[in-house]
Amino acid sequence: MPIIDTVRNLLTHNKIPTLDTLQMSDLLHHLFTASDKTERIQIAEAVYRHDHGHPSALDVFLACTLPLAEKAARRRAHKVFIYPSDWQLELMNDGAVAAAIAVFDCNFAVETGTNAFRRYLLRALALGAVRSYFKREEKRTAHSRVARQIMGEKKEDDDEA
Repeated sequence: MPIIDTVRNLLTHNKIPTLDTLQMSDLLHHLFTASDKTERIQIAEAVYRHDHGHPSALDVFLACTLPLAEKAARRRAHKVFIYPSDWQLELMNDGAVAAAIAVFDCNFAVETGTNAFRRYLLRALALGAVRSYFKREEKRTAHSRVARQIMGEKKEDDDEA
């Protein structure tokens, strides 16, 4: 069965077709490299809503959402920084990927509508990218050290009063 027919079948029936390992690999490769944004979101939504329990559901979902996550992270990085470094891009991409996995894992009941899932997914990817960058470990350590110093000074001030 050609890949185009497999994709059409998936979108028509809202169910991942039964495929052998090689065919599934070809489908995932097609979704990751050749599908356009609209098709990726439609397939991700079909898997998310209707075929979440399939053994390959996460693979299909990620094949559709990882290119979107990379693009969301790159766009967000260029909005936040004028010339983002590779490290900043990588942090934001990691956050967007983690957000895509979290979206699939939580299986939140998104209301049915024309663009509800699309908005939910793209917002999660953008927020995941930014959240990942600004929740870096070294920032957390520095802030907690400063907070302890401030709290320690306040406790000393309270003891004197």
